[in-house]
Amino acid sequence: MGKRNSPTATSPEYFFAVGDVIRIERIGSQISYKKNGTVYYTSLIPSFGPLLVDLSLWNTGASVSNVKIHSYPNTLSKPASPTGVTSATNSCFQISVDWATTPTATSYQIDLATNNSFTSGLMTYCSSTNSYISTGLNANTTYYYRVRAVNDAGISENSNHVNSTTYSTGCDSQNQWFTSGSSIYYPNTGSVHIGKSNVSTGLEQGYALFVANGIKTEKLKLEIATAGGWADHVFEKKYQLLPIPKLKSFIDKNKHLPGFPSTNKIIENGGYEMGEMLKKQQEAIENLHLYIIQLENKLTVLEQKLESKKGQ
Repeated sequence: MGKRNSPTATSPEYFFAVGDVIRIERIGSQISYKKNGTVYYTSLIPSFGPLLVDLSLWNTGASVSNVKIHSYPNTLSKPASPTGVTSATNSCFQISVDWATTPTATSYQIDLATNNSFTSGLMTYCSSTNSYISTGLNANTTYYYRVRAVNDAGISENSNHVNSTTYSTGCDSQNQWFTSGSSIYYPNTGSVHIGKSNVSTGLEQGYALFVANGIKTEKLKLEIATAGGWADHVFEKKYQLLPIPKLKSFIDKNKHLPGFPSTNKIIENGGYEMGEMLKKQQEAIENLHLYIIQLENKLTVLEQKLESKKGQ
């Protein structure tokens, strides 16, 4: 059982009057203490064996009467042994173990050993789901696993055992994937290449990830590394807007907007930085607004001149 501090004047649950009912009950593996139907303490230690009740009173000469011990049938039985147990090697240092969900099980115990009799290197782990990732293993080593299901009524028999062998090559710990919570990490300073592509691998230097055939996502956020990483400078008073005649001349000659690379240049450089492209596109959009404002000012002047001539 768990422990309680000694009763004090501020602990009313320890004071009893004639007619008060003390109830100590176990449901499953949990023991609770009640006074007149209200729980005032629950043991933190699970109980599976015989329940021994020992009651003592602090008041000299006090007595307890009408003590009754009731045993209620437990309709919950211990779970069946897990089935469908499989294991798979993830790396030189990691193996995944999965199994079918066992009805009535609330958790599972997983045994790991280095022989199939589970007498060598035996370790036991717990999982609240029907899977477990075994980490910190040795390279080129065979590991054996078996699983038990657990609920309040007890622990099942062992499942059939399975085994997997960790990889023996490429086992530099600094180059391995590893998991933490629901995330997966690659700690090396190199890059990750997913899929096949005719793009030269040399063009991926300086980038952490290359994915052939594209990436599909519901959400994409691009961070701006510096304060000058966007196009707000266009609206500064010192900004020189390219006159329309010069803009037209540039487009006629180069077949693209000023400040943007040509198609051939993008292909030659193996692509174009998205952040830089978005910045240039924003700058072009802001230039359009400045051109519109210029036209509006010119139209206003012309309208004023026309009105002036009408008045003559």
